[in-house]
Amino acid sequence: MWCKLFYSLVVTTISLVAFVSGQCTDYKLQTNQYKRSSGYQLGRTDVAISDNFLSEGWYRFQSGAGNDMVTSSPSIAMCGTIYPVWLNGSLPLENEGIVNRTACVVGLTRSCESMISIKIINCGTYNVYYLRKTPILASGYCFGEQVKCPDGQGSETGFTPGCQMLPTITVTPVVNADLEDTPSQIPRLGSSKKSYFECTFDKPSMGPYYFDITWYIHGNEVRRTRNVTYEELSTTRLLPKHWVHQYNLNMVVMCSVRVRETEGGVPTNEMTSSEYQAGIFIYISDVDNTISDRICKLQTDPRFWTFDGKQHDIYSAGEFVLYRHKKRNVEVHALFTACPGDSGNLGAACTCGVAIRVEDSLYVYRTCREVSYQTVNLLAHHSTIYEVCDDKHMVISTESDGFTKITLPSGTVVKYKLHGNWIRYLHIIPSAFDIDNMEGICGNANDNDADDFVAPDGRTPTSDSREDNDIIINTWKIQLTSPNSLFSANPVLENTSNDVQKYCSCATEASNTNNAILKNLEDHHTAVCNITTSLVDCSHQQTTASFLTTCNRVDNNGRKRRALSEVGLNKRSKRVRRSTTDSDDVIDFEPLIYDPSYSFTYIPQIPTWRNGWNESHARQVCEESINNDHVKLECEKYIDIQKMVNHSISSCILDIRVINGEIEQ
Repeated sequence: MWCKLFYSLVVTTISLVAFVSGQCTDYKLQTNQYKRSSGYQLGRTDVAISDNFLSEGWYRFQSGAGNDMVTSSPSIAMCGTIYPVWLNGSLPLENEGIVNRTACVVGLTRSCESMISIKIINCGTYNVYYLRKTPILASGYCFGEQVKCPDGQGSETGFTPGCQMLPTITVTPVVNADLEDTPSQIPRLGSSKKSYFECTFDKPSMGPYYFDITWYIHGNEVRRTRNVTYEELSTTRLLPKHWVHQYNLNMVVMCSVRVRETEGGVPTNEMTSSEYQAGIFIYISDVDNTISDRICKLQTDPRFWTFDGKQHDIYSAGEFVLYRHKKRNVEVHALFTACPGDSGNLGAACTCGVAIRVEDSLYVYRTCREVSYQTVNLLAHHSTIYEVCDDKHMVISTESDGFTKITLPSGTVVKYKLHGNWIRYLHIIPSAFDIDNMEGICGNANDNDADDFVAPDGRTPTSDSREDNDIIINTWKIQLTSPNSLFSANPVLENTSNDVQKYCSCATEASNTNNAILKNLEDHHTAVCNITTSLVDCSHQQTTASFLTTCNRVDNNGRKRRALSEVGLNKRSKRVRRSTTDSDDVIDFEPLIYDPSYSFTYIPQIPTWRNGWNESHARQVCEESINNDHVKLECEKYIDIQKMVNHSISSCILDIRVINGEIEQ
């Protein structure tokens, strides 16, 4: 009996320890939310934090302002919100396990207008909080008591206390990659090569100075070294041990530098390098010339060109499949809704969302709250969702011209650029591995625009009229309730367990451009990946090494998560960042809705001419304006731009018809 009782106690204790320790690793990390500090007063231009939309669950907070809930009542309009929420009690000790606590909502007249039951666990060096939605709008949990140092001042953390005048030293850090000889584990084999990254910059004059070097992968801090001299910079390198088993050799690397005038003195603000794309590439081969100028383009409101240059206009609202790979779970969807036209009339639909799926990884950028033909209903803050299953699935970067660039495993590139609250430009640039393997309204990049519009069931337009083409295009429309929707709150994303190859440089010869070779390009799956060498043509390098992937579920903070098939994780968590300069603005996912009057089968008619305009008059105006443009006249002396000019004239005519026309309902 005593043995059974002892066994029961041991099992219960082990289960409890396992449960408690699980909460110390299974949480949502919220970083840099310094506006939640009880010392931060809501500004006139601030958007009040509202945890009324918070998803219930375990959270850990990290910022220079402090990482724990405040235990005394803040004033109204502090903590970056109107009605602050504070902990009415004490923080737990490490040996207390999960404790129940009460949080108070500050009201206009009382420091505890209403109460919320929460839970906390002390995990040794940090606390994790089980938080629930707050009962009213513009109310938020308060974390930390410190505030950012005033402009021109700094401290070890960049926050109070200890703010002092900053040194006026500047450097320009650059990430460099190289190889070094390291002893082999097998002595008879001699040395081997090991890759590393180094943060380099010119040595400042005067001095001596001391430097803090911080390394980031995909925006996550992975290594920090403080108070080293310029001669000691080699000790701050980013080595394989800092990324192996956490990141693949397909990552965005950055470094930052802070400078101190004395060892341990006040550092400057961080000076950050440009992004270094380690292992990111576009497949290079002679066969790419076949599709080098094949770009599927949308230009809001939206003028549309297929891969083979067939021009069309999209007047329908809803979610459409632009591109889908026939053999892998890779696809790109766009979202359209009404955009304001002349005198309140609806013009063509405008692009308000792009969604990219690779296996069970998903990237979504959305600017509209509602899809409608009648009204324009935009999000107050644009939402971005990035759920990555494998770092090789996609890499997101920002280009100097304002485009956001998403590189897919096959070398296919998706680019978009915003203009206000709309996606002004959306481009899909295929790779050689897409040839004869893609479908959707972008068509197939085979230099034959006659087969660009093909329905999922193989149907083609009965004629080349706009009306018949619209019928086929609308077969690629996706309902929000469909499991194929990428804009729904919980899209169905399954990993087929197919290897998603990343092509650094081809391992086998593929320079012949005849069709037989093109059809076999998918067989060239082996590759050479090296962070220190530039890309080479397929015909210049060969290897027998395979480059395959495995799939580990990773959240935005680089932590490994359980597979979605595990019990209790039947829904994908959403972490949505607002498109503002405030890095601490993280809100709950706001689902897409459709106007109740929206009809899935409705196809708007083409706007009719009015106000004295007709196509002949519009063409005359557009041709005179564009053909006499001094930039066009100068450029055509050096390059053939006639195709571009024709596109511009066509778009100009269509713009005039939309602005000065009306749709017959």
